[in-house]
Amino acid sequence: MRETPGRRATAGPGVTLRTQRGWAMTTKEPLVSVTVLVDDAALPRIRSVARRLEQAGLKIDKVQEMTGTITGTIPTKKMGLLTKVDGVSAVEEGRQVSIPAPGSDVQ
Repeated sequence: MRETPGRRATAGPGVTLRTQRGWAMTTKEPLVSVTVLVDDAALPRIRSVARRLEQAGLKIDKVQEMTGTITGTIPTKKMGLLTKVDGVSAVEEGRQVSIPAPGSDVQ
């Protein structure tokens, strides 16, 4: 694919590359929240692990050095790439928990 400023090109289903002060990528792919557990041996370089996770497609929300975890969102199809990053021990999909309001039928 040639990069032509001012033109729009399609790079596959749901992915559009467009120029507006450089190239940007947008996707309609669903995102998933994840928590990445950093390996004990990689804890001293957790910021470096975080940069590599970003390169793999993770949009980082928080790097928690004390717990050795990194949270963020990533397109569902790219989630498997995170486990291949050096220094990653495990990747868990985020869970959402809701508690009924006081006085509701379900308690």
